[in-house]
Amino acid sequence: MPWNGLKSPGEPAGREDANVGHNYVTYQAVYAGLQLLYSDRQMPNDLLPGGIKAIQSFYDDLSRKYGYAVGVPESAYSSLANYIYNQVSTDAAVGVAQLYVKACPESSYAHYLLGRFHHLSGSLREAKEDYETAIRQEKATPKPDPERLVTYTINLEKVEEQIKERR
Repeated sequence: MPWNGLKSPGEPAGREDANVGHNYVTYQAVYAGLQLLYSDRQMPNDLLPGGIKAIQSFYDDLSRKYGYAVGVPESAYSSLANYIYNQVSTDAAVGVAQLYVKACPESSYAHYLLGRFHHLSGSLREAKEDYETAIRQEKATPKPDPERLVTYTINLEKVEEQIKERR
């Protein structure tokens, strides 16, 4: 392959899909090119043990390299919160999820994840508030994700039932 992973003009860049038209192939080619050009933007998972400081340092280095601000993406916060939950503790995961919510306050998933960790730690009232916020945030998006809404609602109902049982 002549261009380090990019397909040459004679090679198909993608498949044509009757539902999306001829432009689909062009979009796939542009996407593949951007992935190649910015392949270093993908945070390596081996940074997770270093916590938020290591992740922030990674994106600060990218900012210097590219000459513009490259913020920590939602996926990095989510990965770190889940890593901390699995490797350290639920309470520590709550702290990371709180950072996630602060960085991405309009993200329904950030609020859901915080609710999940509050729920797992037994902080039911906080979990209820977080799940309610997640549902509101998801409904406020231009195209609410039905699967997310179902997941958030199921978790809200579980925590409400647990709160009733404690009374």
